[in-house]
Amino acid sequence: MLKLRPLRLLAPALLAAAGFALASTATGQPTISPSGAQKACFKTIKRHGKRVRVRTPCPKPKSASTSTKAITTAAAAARDGMIVFVSDRDGSDAIWGIVSGKPRELTHPDADNGEDDSNPSFSTDGKHLIFIREAFDGSSNLWSANADGSNAHQLVANVFAASFSPDGTQLAVIVPSANGDNALGLVPASGDTPKVICDANYGTIDSPAFSPDGKEVAYSDDGRGIAVATLGSTVNCSAALLGTIGSDNPSFGPDGTIAWDQPSDDGGFDIWIKRPNQPTQKIIADGSNNIDPVIAPAGDKLVFSSDNTGTGTQVFTANLDGSGITSLGDPQQFCTSGYCQGDSNPSWQPLR
Repeated sequence: MLKLRPLRLLAPALLAAAGFALASTATGQPTISPSGAQKACFKTIKRHGKRVRVRTPCPKPKSASTSTKAITTAAAAARDGMIVFVSDRDGSDAIWGIVSGKPRELTHPDADNGEDDSNPSFSTDGKHLIFIREAFDGSSNLWSANADGSNAHQLVANVFAASFSPDGTQLAVIVPSANGDNALGLVPASGDTPKVICDANYGTIDSPAFSPDGKEVAYSDDGRGIAVATLGSTVNCSAALLGTIGSDNPSFGPDGTIAWDQPSDDGGFDIWIKRPNQPTQKIIADGSNNIDPVIAPAGDKLVFSSDNTGTGTQVFTANLDGSGITSLGDPQQFCTSGYCQGDSNPSWQPLR
């Protein structure tokens, strides 16, 4: 006698290939419908003591959408804002910016007190500008202002350089140390007493720069080069070393690319970069002093200062491969004191 085999359910992939689609049910068991048409869904209930299947509304399919986190991340991507720099075109060193295509003095140090401003740096949201103000008495203090230079006030005393963390809550600062070579510290962005995290150095340290993820701080150690400190429950002050002795002014891009200036064989300074998982690369080298590189907030350009014109230093922009070098203007044409040293020490405002 011929035995009938029990009916086997075909795998969903085979059903689809045969021209059928699967409709969901409330119990999770699929029912088969002709391809392209969704049939009703069912659930099993008890009726008069028996288990029976009844129709039930099918759940609405979830529409595809971009996650809130992805939208937030995209919206937070920085654009290139104002370029600022240090200039003595009006007498003492002050922070100037290119506003609507024209240079404008943003900070106003007291020349009679021998004050000079330097080391400008922006908060990650671009709304705040920090800088160092020095005076005749040898003091060096960290000041804070709005991005346009208004509401300038002293924030932390005895600081030589500073950099904002990506979340804007703290600052990496260079402070005096007992060994005379300075130390790297952290301080709340609202101001307080800095906490020293790295002070065993091979030479004078300077120029702190937070990585875009906030987990590292690069700084210059003139006895070694560019040191990278990793932060956490314990701090490794030399997790990585870049450049050579005398390298200075590290700057991170949004993708983790780092730029710095490095002494060249002919006595000048060259600009180098290191992209993530790539070897170091020299991108600007012309025998002059090319220093102070800062990667643009959008990550495709950098700004730096150079004396390559022979008439003092100027600020230039370039593509991140070193091409397209463009001057922001000759400061000598704006100089009110006969002859100016020029423009240097730039920074680039992020816009979000």
